[in-house]
Amino acid sequence: MRCDKTTEQRALIAAPADLLLTVTAMAAVPTEQLLAWCPSCHSQTLARQRADARERTRHEADSHTLFDL
Repeated sequence: MRCDKTTEQRALIAAPADLLLTVTAMAAVPTEQLLAWCPSCHSQTLARQRADARERTRHEADSHTLFDL
């Protein structure tokens, strides 16, 4: 599969699908599980994963207060 935004002049980034892993955890990901990301898709995916993580954290906090009455 090839990103439509990728051109021959752009460098690709090797990273796992879960971009929120710690640096240590990323280093432990086997090379066959790494993906080649164009910089634009990497940035967009990282932003989306961060937003999803914030939303999950907010929902978890809300559910705890609901039952702590």
